Amino acid sequence: MVYKPLSVIVLVILSCLQYNASAQDYALLYPERTMTFATRDVLGEDSLYFFTRVTQTVAEPDGMAYYFQVAVDTATADLCTTDTALLGRKMLVLSGTPEGDMHVFFNSAGDSIFIRNNLAINDIWVFYTFEDGSYIRARVVTYNQFGILPGIEDSLYRVRLNVFAEDGTPLPGVFPDEFKFDISKHYGMTEVWDFYNFPESEQQYVLRGLDNPKEAITDVDAAAAFTWETGYEVHYIQQSANEDSVWTTLGGNFILDSTPVGLPVGYNYSVKKVGVTTLTVGGTTVSIDTFYTTEDVTIAFDTYYYLDSLELIPVVLPDGRVGFSEHTYDPEQYNGVRFKTFHSAYLPGEGSVCLE
Repeated sequence: MVYKPLSVIVLVILSCLQYNASAQDYALLYPERTMTFATRDVLGEDSLYFFTRVTQTVAEPDGMAYYFQVAVDTATADLCTTDTALLGRKMLVLSGTPEGDMHVFFNSAGDSIFIRNNLAINDIWVFYTFEDGSYIRARVVTYNQFGILPGIEDSLYRVRLNVFAEDGTPLPGVFPDEFKFDISKHYGMTEVWDFYNFPESEQQYVLRGLDNPKEAITDVDAAAAFTWETGYEVHYIQQSANEDSVWTTLGGNFILDSTPVGLPVGYNYSVKKVGVTTLTVGGTTVSIDTFYTTEDVTIAFDTYYYLDSLELIPVVLPDGRVGFSEHTYDPEQYNGVRFKTFHSAYLPGEGSVCLE
């Protein structure tokens, strides 16, 4: 069976309720949970899903350090290696400052990015300082109730950033002037940048879920990934390796019809499949085959439940397979079409295979 990907469009509902609040402590992240962030494309849809978690907590001389998982080998093949350094290598919590706990993230050059978690309206602090002395100022501008995930609302503080020269002169148009990010009461940071490459990278990421397998809390599930409608165009890439030979299949699936099926909950899809399979040996293309077929595919959600495990470790599925998933985005390969990557196409003894 071929596992097929799908981007998930998420609607964020803005509550009209306004709140006034004194300073409150909001955690920026939860070490016992894995965080899921997504980038947004020009259409406002999710285009890439990123997973990160705290792997170690260490008391250091300057404060409590939280180390992030930065590299995951998803299989024995190099094809399946994922680097996860979005939040940098670690976060340091400085306690006892006049402003309360200060959370410090670090970019690749070792420069500090400061975020407070004891917040009140109009609070101000220096978020980041450039080499020339100019700086980014953070200011709390809103305390409100927002829909931060589908069906989930939470109170949050909104922080606006502005850039100033060393003498305090505003620098409009310099990233990230007039950008904002949110800190939620129960979900922590709901918007972040690529701190490891900050400020060179202007890509912002939005929270899409938290997961704690011990509590069975899953905000991003298989049903959201596999509930397709008639007319959907779904793209996938299947890649496998054996010594110096690599088989790559680029395919497009067109959903002709969708019918709900009974327990286990899922759908039966009539799918038109088109694509091309390329064999390369030692980096040289040996053969290219194309295919055009129409077939029925049944998707049972519980079979693929753990494909949305945010732990980013291989887990055993009900049918004996192992795997997990992530969303990726390649505008050159698929002309801007979003697709979901499933590292899940191998059984014990099959060797190393990545199926996207």
